[in-house]
Amino acid sequence: DNCGMCSGGNSGHVADSDIDDCGECFGDNSWCSDCSGTPCDMELDEDGVSMALSHQQLAWCHGFMDNHKDGQMFYLESCGVHLQRVNETESRCVALVDHPYCYATLAMMTLSFEKAGIDLQVDPYTVVIPHEPRDEKEVPPETGVEVA
Repeated sequence: DNCGMCSGGNSGHVADSDIDDCGECFGDNSWCSDCSGTPCDMELDEDGVSMALSHQQLAWCHGFMDNHKDGQMFYLESCGVHLQRVNETESRCVALVDHPYCYATLAMMTLSFEKAGIDLQVDPYTVVIPHEPRDEKEVPPETGVEVA
């Protein structure tokens, strides 16, 4: 399977059953979880709606519009969302990583931008980018102070 495990036949192992909700082999759903450790999905729960409508989120939307010129783009790497300012009242999601956390983030942003009086265009402009799970080998080792 995609995690290198022998699957099917007499193995008793279901293919890809070791992939967590974040797409990580043998993962624990931690890197695509919200601050409370709950894996995110596209549906906004009451807390998601509350966060989307918070003063901080609305201020971020206005800050995005104020700090970018028409046509300029901004990639929120941690969220997998690529935004573009179209004009004074419109912005656009030009790309989105194909992952539940990214879709949930976009759902939250859509609500935030709407409440802020800014049109966030998605369809038909957004290109969906395939999700590529992080390889554990790519994660740099933790460094610290060496004690003698």
